Amino acid sequence: MGGADAVLIHGKTAFAAGEYRWAAELLNHLVFADGANTSAKELLAKSYDQLGYQAESAAWRDVYLSAAFELRHGTPDKGIGSHVLR
Repeated sequence: MGGADAVLIHGKTAFAAGEYRWAAELLNHLVFADGANTSAKELLAKSYDQLGYQAESAAWRDVYLSAAFELRHGTPDKGIGSHVLR
């Protein structure tokens, strides 16, 4: 795709056009390739916000908005333990 800068430009263009799923697809690859790219992480979080706001399913809304939160604040220190599932 022409490198990280080109992918970020394509992601910005897709986001501006309201193509949030395509923007998220592009930016997700970029974030996994370079986790320190704060511009890509922030735009990916914004894309997930928009997908969450548009989701009709509460489960999908939770997934998108939780992903956006984790991109901005990091993953939680402690998850759900297996004792909760018993």
